[in-house]
Amino acid sequence: MHDYPMATEAVVPQGPFDIPYDNRLYYIAAPFFRDDQRAVVEWIETLLDSRGEKYFSPREYGVILGDKKMTKERINRIFDMNVRMVREATHMIAVTDDFDPGTMFEMGMFHTSHWFGSEPAIITFSAQGHGSNVMIAKAAFTHCTEIQQLDLALNGHKVEEAEVVT
Repeated sequence: MHDYPMATEAVVPQGPFDIPYDNRLYYIAAPFFRDDQRAVVEWIETLLDSRGEKYFSPREYGVILGDKKMTKERINRIFDMNVRMVREATHMIAVTDDFDPGTMFEMGMFHTSHWFGSEPAIITFSAQGHGSNVMIAKAAFTHCTEIQQLDLALNGHKVEEAEVVT
């Protein structure tokens, strides 16, 4: 017999990293249109796989720019799936390199629907070593520029304050 907490005893997470690992679902928001961009997303996927984390990566279900088979139906299906997964995710890893408009849209949508009061559930990542924008920095739990920092951030550790540029 398992000791499951009763509804009245349930602990409400105070922040995104209080959510048990088994209940986390990461959404990877990132551009993936060039080889270097895909490599960054694959690093993140490999890290999450090595930790046994669940995630949704639009790269695996999305579209590559220039695809001539982009019907209205396919566009709607991709958009609807990504929106649904942003809503279902408990955490987001957002690659801010190249200022991809899709990534920025996903971050804004996630932020407005997943605010834990004083602590956001977005980890931003720049493989190019860039700092962060004021609005992005305020919406993020922490900003990483190395994959090792990202690994620590997944455990709820904040990286030292990143350079904020306007």
